[in-house]
Amino acid sequence: MIEILHAASTFAMTGLIWIVQLVVYPSFGRMEEDAFPIFHLQYTQRISLVVAPLMLTEMGTLIGMLVKYAGDPGFHLLIGSFLILTCIWLSTAFLQVPCHRMLADRYMPYVHRKLVLTNWIRTLGWSVRSLLLIYLMVRVQERMVLI
Repeated sequence: MIEILHAASTFAMTGLIWIVQLVVYPSFGRMEEDAFPIFHLQYTQRISLVVAPLMLTEMGTLIGMLVKYAGDPGFHLLIGSFLILTCIWLSTAFLQVPCHRMLADRYMPYVHRKLVLTNWIRTLGWSVRSLLLIYLMVRVQERMVLI
């Protein structure tokens, strides 16, 4: 069950981050300047309702899997996945959140550019995590067939 929750949260975050990277963040620069603060406030409040539970579920289930599968073949891939997720969380806390705080009062093109550029860290991180997870799922399925 922990594996299903982990896969669901990881794949959901991967899809969501690609939408944010390619659709949502680029649209920030197309907003009317006087409408931007209200739009941005609503966006950050609403996206947090989706992202926070997914990110917490993803991290919690990954920690649970690290405990459950300690010493198993492929454990090193879980460690790698954990390190990538840690980088995503650090990027969120120290790069994207400060950009959003700076954009809260008014649109600033240079902050917007920084947000879009630094968000590639999370976009690529979640994409790699999803690929690792698919690889692990295929390996587990192959072992089950051989048993």
